Amino acid sequence: MIQFNWTFENNRLNRMNRLALSIIMTVEYSCFISYRHNPSGTSEKLIKDLYEALSDEIGVYISDKKIFIDDEPGGGAFLHDKIASALCRSACMIMVFTPTYFELNHLYCAREFKAMEELERVRLQKIGLPKDDHGLIIPIVFRGKDYFPRYIQRKYVDFDGYMPSKGEENLLYSVSKYNGAISRIAKYIYECCMFFEDCWDISLECKNFRLPTDSDVKPWVESLKVPNVPFPNTSGVF
Repeated sequence: MIQFNWTFENNRLNRMNRLALSIIMTVEYSCFISYRHNPSGTSEKLIKDLYEALSDEIGVYISDKKIFIDDEPGGGAFLHDKIASALCRSACMIMVFTPTYFELNHLYCAREFKAMEELERVRLQKIGLPKDDHGLIIPIVFRGKDYFPRYIQRKYVDFDGYMPSKGEENLLYSVSKYNGAISRIAKYIYECCMFFEDCWDISLECKNFRLPTDSDVKPWVESLKVPNVPFPNTSGVF
């Protein structure tokens, strides 16, 4: 389970130091949800449940910064620019991990991940915070926690046992394990938004921001090491 170590009040810069960085940073979105588009009903229902529950919980804290979620599978230059702009204008990113997230034949998620990783590096460096305890990428593992790449080196929120309802019910509201996690994630996202308010102007930072290309990320994806997992034992199934 991810530990939320960014204590907002203890780590925020004082007003004078923050204004010294520049003038105004305005994040448009509270967070960006990165996930692998999948025709599987289970996967799509999870994303729907997650978006709904997080939107409700974040809305308790802040009303003017929505969650960005791309619900348009496909590509094209216009969509790529839209995604890049939304990612850059988000306070942080949630990656919904499944074993298909870093597939070689579908590199869009890897492009989003590497883009946010670079934004995270630049932004945390500007405010003098280490990445280890103050990440802007929040992994949620929906399936395949045994296959979570070692490179990521981030604690994650474990939703591996979550089975969405086949109907309209959103079980993230009613199952205490997941409801509690949603509350902690929302608070963390809110604190990220508040910390970044009035830090610096991101308009120049985001004006020409682009996702890395497939060619940029493919060698990195090929280098990812899947943890050694023993051959399955039937005692864990039956």
